Parts: sequence; structure tokens; C-alpha cells
Amino acid sequence: MSTEKNTNRYSNEELEEFKAAVDQKLEKANEALQFILDQIKALTDAGSEGDYMDDTSNTNDLKMLYTMEERHAKHINDLQNALLRIKNKSYGICIATGQLIDKKRLLAVPTTTKSLEAKLIEADPLRKLKRPEPSKKKKESKPQSIVKIKKKKKDIKEVKPEPEDELNIDDELNDDFDDTFLENDDFLGEDIDLDLEMDEEI
Repeated sequence: MSTEKNTNRYSNEELEEFKAAVDQKLEKANEALQFILDQIKALTDAGSEGDYMDDTSNTNDLKMLYTMEERHAKHINDLQNALLRIKNKSYGICIATGQLIDKKRLLAVPTTTKSLEAKLIEADPLRKLKRPEPSKKKKESKPQSIVKIKKKKKDIKEVKPEPEDELNIDDELNDDFDDTFLENDDFLGEDIDLDLEMDEEI
């Protein structure tokens, strides 16, 4: 019972083992599909008797069941195709690489037609089947220090504002702030009224 990747196909004994596993999964899948079909029939029969809220709920349930039915039917079809490949003795041969698919993978996912390596290549097309060989001689890298020299320019003079100018700017800002509050007479009037009312209550 040789299962090395260099062989062309699995032995007849191994194919019988795969057939038993596929038959078992096919039986379970048919039972699950029949259960889903029974639920769909029950919901469609009860659908005409319910009210509006029940109809909405039934519609959502039916959509979900139809999706499940479609998935199970596809899975059953894939299992039947696996049985055909076993019969033709081409089961377990990767359609992408031509190598044998790992036995553990076939027992876990009997419908697979690609090896794990081919799946990874399919997911990442830039990945190569064989890893490139590392170069024989690596260059040793030594630590390097990088120094950047900056020259100061002496032609540029720093200009500092005169202290008088700074005070004038601050005074003008404060005047604008005061003017804003003083121009709004209603605002001052409200404060005064509030103070008067509070004095009367005390």
C-alpha cells in the first residue's frame, strides 16, 4: 500500500477504503437532504393557513431551507463524482499538479480534487510549487553608521518682534473682547434682573 506522491494512483485496497468512507458520507448527506425537503414541504403546506406575520417568518425560513437544500444537493453530487473517480481509479490524483493528494486530506474531505499545495497556489497565484533554492553564498553584512552633516547658514538673521508690538496686539485683543460684551446690552440687562430677583427672595 504505497501512498507516496511519486506513484501514479492509489492501490485498489486504498480505493476500497476511500469508497467505504464516501459511501458513508453519501448516506448521511441523503438523509440530511430528505430532512430538509420534509421541512420545506411542511412549511409550504402550512403557509396558506397562517397570518401575515407567519407568512413573513415562513418566507425567511423557506429561503434558508432552499439554500441548505442547494448546498446538500451539490455535496451529494460531489460525493457521487468521487465514487466515479474511485471506479475509474483516478481518485486522489490532484487535477492541478498530477500528484497524489494526501490520504488524510482525502479521508477528511473525500470530495476534494486538489492537493493542499494546489489550493494554496490557487489562493495565492504568486506562490510557486517549489520553493526557490537559497543562494549558496550569503554576503555578510557589517554594521554601518550613517552620518549626515548639516551646515548652518550665517546669512539668515533672526528677527525678534519688539516688546512694544506684542503689548499692542494683546491690548487690541482685550479691547475687542470687552467691546463684544459691552455692545450687547440685553446680556447685561438679564444679569441685573437675575441679581434683583435673587435679592428679593432672600
